[in-house]
Formats: sequence, C-alpha cells, structure tokens
Amino acid sequence: MPKKICPLWRDAIFTGVFNNPNNLDLATHLLALLFKLDVEKLKGKVKLVNRDDGNANVLNKAKKPRQRDLVLDYKGEKYNIEVDCRYGNYVMKKNALYAGGLYSSQVLKKVKPVNQMCVMMDNLYQNKLICRYPNKNEFGKETYKDTMRIYLLDVDFGLKNWYNGCTDRIMQFCQVLVADTEEKLRKYVKGVFNDMKMEKKLVKEILKLNSDPNYIEENVPRETMVVNGLVCEAHEDGMNEGLRKGESIGLRKGETIGFRKGSLTKQEEIAKAMVRDQVDKNIIAKYTGIPISKIASWY
Repeated sequence: MPKKICPLWRDAIFTGVFNNPNNLDLATHLLALLFKLDVEKLKGKVKLVNRDDGNANVLNKAKKPRQRDLVLDYKGEKYNIEVDCRYGNYVMKKNALYAGGLYSSQVLKKVKPVNQMCVMMDNLYQNKLICRYPNKNEFGKETYKDTMRIYLLDVDFGLKNWYNGCTDRIMQFCQVLVADTEEKLRKYVKGVFNDMKMEKKLVKEILKLNSDPNYIEENVPRETMVVNGLVCEAHEDGMNEGLRKGESIGLRKGETIGFRKGSLTKQEEIAKAMVRDQVDKNIIAKYTGIPISKIASWY
C-alpha cells in the first residue's frame, strides 16, 4: 500500500516549503510558473516579504495578525500566492482586503503601486483554469483595475482537464498540490518546473516536512493527519468517534438509526459526528460520499 503523505496544498506544508529563505529558488520557480514569467530573469532578484498582513482587527475576531501563505517581491512589485481550500465571500473579502493593504502601503512608500495575487482554490466551477477576479466597490465598479490584480486558479478544473502528455504545466502543478502519496508526488512533479534539479528539491522538501512528526503534529489539523495516515490513534477525531458510536449500537452497512427528522445511514451518522468536531465539509464529503449541500445544512 502506498505510503500516505500530507499534500502540498496544506498550509503547513506549502509555507514550510516555499516560505523558507533556503528555498527561495523553489519560490522563484513557482512565481515564474503561476504568473508566466521568465524564470531566468527572476533568478537572484526575488525576495521574501513578511507574511503578516497587519490587519489584526479587520475580519478577524481573534485580533491576531493573519499570515499569508507566500508573498514575494520582484523589482518592487508584490506577488502573493495563496492556497485556500474553499471559495466564499469571506475568503474573497479577506484576500481583496489584503491586496488592497499592499496597494496602500506601496502608495505611502511612493513606489509603483502594482500587486499580483494568485489564489489557488478548489471547486470554483470555472470554465477555464485561471480567471481574473474583478474586485468591485459598492457601486459595482472595479477598483484598482490597472494595479491590483487577483487571479483565481481552479484546482479542481486543473485536475479534471490534465492528462498524460498535456503541456499545461499549471494544470500539472494542480496534481502536485494534491498528491497524497510519495509515488504520486514523484510522478507528477516531473517536468512541472522544466528543471529536474528544482523538481527533485521540491520532492525532498515535502518529504522532509512529512518525516518530522513534531512538525506535522504541531502544524497540521488533526483530521488531516487521520486522513493521511500520519497518526495511528486519534480518539478525538470525528470519523473515529462516529464509527465507535455506530458499532456500539450494532449498526451494519446499510442499516439506519432513527432521528426526529427521518433516519440517517451509518455514513450520515459519521458525517454528523465530524460536523460536530468542525471537520471541513469537503473532507467529510470526500470520505463519506454525502453531497456537500447536505453536509452544509448540518453546520
């Protein structure tokens, strides 16, 4: 059985790999890939930028500075690369707010106010891989039209439309993002940067973080560790809790348990337990087969 790993799309792995001064060469190749820039012109000229956005009290009940996944500077222009597993108004407001903050800080510093942001999301239901997000004000007019630019990359679209022999390296990178085994990671990374040395380094850095149990335990949510088989026991996890409850009352596959509003199958009972533990609905849907729309109604 292939050894499971925590995939690159998880914040802890993504930032651990790319937001690292020792891996600035990897970040440079990622920047070139996503924004279709000449990597040779970028080499030696890209800098890491502090990830704190400074907007501690805006859209943030915890009142702690939020951290972006990766912010790079190339000749004074800021490039932000963000991985968000779900799409929603809050997510877009958060990203637009941050991009606007970068814009304002550049104006105050009297530098060319131009920002580029690429937000990688799943299930955007776009008709193409990358779309420009038109940030509009209350009057319906697009703001920062010629300066701040936000692009949405639909990872699900990339996964569904990529095939062996496809020349779109961004689609291929979508496969790298979600690769949950070492075998898949090594398979899909080949050619993604057009640089074998960088591709081998990317695999090495991802596996290095995965091999550190202390790093995983501290930075990766518990439900993700369970799904990827990175811990053997997780008694607090919603899925295990649901399974134990089902087994304790003698449920078998296909049987139901009665509730006030109809009856639930064993899978639905497991999903309900995971909802109570605030497991992401996309993960619940993936491992129970229950539609996301139904799961969302239980939150």
